[in-house]
Amino acid sequence: HMAEGTHDDYGFLVTAAIDEASDYRSHNYSISRLRPSPQHVTAWEHIIAAWDTVASSAPEQIASLLKTGVPNHLRGTVWSLLLNVSDTKAALADLDYATAREEIIALHAARVARQRELDVARREWASRMQAGDEDLDDAPTSVLQEDGQLPTVKSTTQIALDVDRTFYTHRLLSQAGGPGQQQLFNILALYARVNPHTGYCQGMAYIGAVLLMCMSEVDAFWAFTALMESPRHFRNYYAENLRHVQHDARVYAGLLAGRHADLFEHLGTADVHPLMYVTPWFMCAFTSLPLWDTALAIWDHLFWAGRSALLSAAMAVMDTCRPDLLAMDGLPEILPFLQHLPPEKMSPEIIVPALWSISEAGITAEIARVEAALVAGRTPEDMLASIRKRRQTIEACPSTKRRTTEPNNGMSVLRRVFGNITTPMRLRAREAPPSTRARYNQQMAQTPRALPAALTGIQEALSPSFGRSGVLSPAFRGNVTALLAEAADPVDSPKLFNTDSPSQVHSFDVFKMRTPLRPTQAMALATPATQKGIRKPAPATPENSFEMKMFTRRRTDTDE
Repeated sequence: HMAEGTHDDYGFLVTAAIDEASDYRSHNYSISRLRPSPQHVTAWEHIIAAWDTVASSAPEQIASLLKTGVPNHLRGTVWSLLLNVSDTKAALADLDYATAREEIIALHAARVARQRELDVARREWASRMQAGDEDLDDAPTSVLQEDGQLPTVKSTTQIALDVDRTFYTHRLLSQAGGPGQQQLFNILALYARVNPHTGYCQGMAYIGAVLLMCMSEVDAFWAFTALMESPRHFRNYYAENLRHVQHDARVYAGLLAGRHADLFEHLGTADVHPLMYVTPWFMCAFTSLPLWDTALAIWDHLFWAGRSALLSAAMAVMDTCRPDLLAMDGLPEILPFLQHLPPEKMSPEIIVPALWSISEAGITAEIARVEAALVAGRTPEDMLASIRKRRQTIEACPSTKRRTTEPNNGMSVLRRVFGNITTPMRLRAREAPPSTRARYNQQMAQTPRALPAALTGIQEALSPSFGRSGVLSPAFRGNVTALLAEAADPVDSPKLFNTDSPSQVHSFDVFKMRTPLRPTQAMALATPATQKGIRKPAPATPENSFEMKMFTRRRTDTDE
């Protein structure tokens, strides 16, 4: 319990209500994250001391500690290590921060002075016009023109406006023109000079401010530069057209349609477009959340997993809030909820487990699937329709199972032959009335004694040229036909299948029509797979082929 008007442990002003005056912030933080145990701190200190070794040989140790949180006094160090800031410093070895900062400050001061002169001239012209002065020239411009120096006038002007409204309840940035705001201005303006292509964009101020809360000004600048130049994080993310933000919003919509089709449709019916609420989530990296310890936990995951962590965090938020959102009606109720999420739903005890339960490989695969659909011209609504159609098919045919152990087109000819021999009899036995079912059962019980002889003959006739290709050759067509005829009605043994059924009379004719005589490509013999995983297929020789193993097993059973 903190007194109103004081600052909490993270530096935010404590107010009586959670509203605009308090920047919609709550102060009911997780004690375990605010004050970690000595053992947890020691574990992090050991990891930091041996960072290169652990990061290369046992990265799972770092991930495990990140899940439970980073001690506040070590967070700046851990983030810098995760970002490989040393590589960024090496790439910009010619940049001296202290010197460049003084140049930026002097340049901005000169521009502010020129702007004041323009404002004074504009006010004087307006006063003379009101007094009726007829000798007035055209109105002087009050817009400061570009002077050819970096950062641009446009960038420094916008930065100066934004730093005054960034985390205005935090003690570091609450004073207008104070040291904290000046430091944040220096970081943003100097990066706009280093990378004029990106320059400055609204949203970057929040990124720089979070870093400044956790480390010194110099370290915050290098971490900010590393973050903005990293392909895994925010390279070109804040470009002027914000196409990456728009792309992530479309991917988010596709992910939501795949994970929560009912919620996606509900939001669409209420005309709640993703860009209405995910834009501040993504551009400000969830710093708008009401609980700062949850925002920092998402940032820990962001530095570890890359920008995909933003989509994972968005999914974690929607997983948590789905029941509440489905119970709401209309945009006026839903949109304020999403823009200012309730603290009781955003505690780290709820969001962090949901966030880390989404594996990095899993979210990457989902993102790739959605991006492929977007490239193909499909909208999230199209994806939702496909998902529904697939689910309806599964519900209509619950017993249908997808074959995953062998390709449909790779089934060998021999296996199809054997299926034609044995399957019809089993089907007739199932369909037969009880009075005649016993006769079929007796015939099938006697079949193993007659079947091996016929099948062994087929194997011996076909194996020289048939074992590898699995394609029926015209040279062996007569042999196969004769052997099958013998198997159909052998002497002194029961029939292997009944020929009085139309499906059985023409079974081999259908088989011949479906089998190519001179294919341009041989079909691979199917390889058996285990239930737990697919084994690497061995070369398809007669000795290790599926058919030979089946013959051997059947001969062994018969001999026994």
